[in-house]
Amino acid sequence: MSELSPVETVRISKRGKIQLITLKRRTGLKNWNVICRWALCASLAEPSPPIRQDSGDYSNVEMSWHTFASQHDDLYTALLAARCILDGLGTDRATMAEQFQLHVHRGLAYLVGNHGTRSLAGLASLVKSYASQDSSQDLSIADEMPLSQMGTPSRTEST
Repeated sequence: MSELSPVETVRISKRGKIQLITLKRRTGLKNWNVICRWALCASLAEPSPPIRQDSGDYSNVEMSWHTFASQHDDLYTALLAARCILDGLGTDRATMAEQFQLHVHRGLAYLVGNHGTRSLAGLASLVKSYASQDSSQDLSIADEMPLSQMGTPSRTEST
């Protein structure tokens, strides 16, 4: 695990597990970590911040941060940190961990609720539509954020 990663272990709620099973069946994607990455990105693409809510009891679905992020550890951490800054939140480990959980679970709900995710091709089309959204809804805040903050969230909590 990277010293900067928001969580050591990605835990999915019981409801999230059902959503993962549904998405796996619909799309044919075999790995839950891949679906969770898509869910995170789908939620990050939404302009509104996720609502703080209890995800419920956790299921037996969990994976290490490394399994979730793979070789893109720094990218996912930087995206989450940028979103926290955009939403006016801190980038301390506790905030990042909470926001990560909220975004993954909101993303799973979005993907399950979207009729475009009835197939892998539909999921790909959904991703294309997110990518082609006009720049006013873009999460790109590179011009507003000092380079020193990109990908280097602060850690006030010991790891």
